[in-house]
Amino acid sequence: MHHIIHFGIKKLPPDAPEILNMDQWQDKIARKPFNLTQASDYLGISPATVKKWAESDYIPFHKSGRTYRFNVKYLKKFKKSLKNGKPRC
Repeated sequence: MHHIIHFGIKKLPPDAPEILNMDQWQDKIARKPFNLTQASDYLGISPATVKKWAESDYIPFHKSGRTYRFNVKYLKKFKKSLKNGKPRC
């Protein structure tokens, strides 16, 4: 843990033990859908905007009761399209 705090995740010294497998960690996160707050934090926009865009079919989502769920794979794709100036998934 000291190595991560001191050097950062990308700058571990070569003799540091494998503490965190980034690929497994990212796969684990990608399997769980994001809720509205997590999606807005990830995209860097307000929850109201994410909700509006989801209901306008810009972002794929599914709704369970009053809870919005977003697939991380589609959020990544949407975030790239935002950078290109054409927000679509």
